[in-house]
Amino acid sequence: MTTAERLRQEGRQEGGYTMILSLVQNAKKQGFSDEVIARIVNMDVASVRKILNNEIIEIPWHLLKP
Repeated sequence: MTTAERLRQEGRQEGGYTMILSLVQNAKKQGFSDEVIARIVNMDVASVRKILNNEIIEIPWHLLKP
């Protein structure tokens, strides 16, 4: 993998990470329960709650792939 390809891949991952964080936070603001949000983003409830508490979490790679 070239440096340019690696940088593009890292950018997509970061964008995916940011998108999931925003989706979780916005869904909560709209009144969705933690359980419903977890189903929407295909994550466990504990991970959703960590995001909502601004804790650092590793988002599974399959959710970040383009």
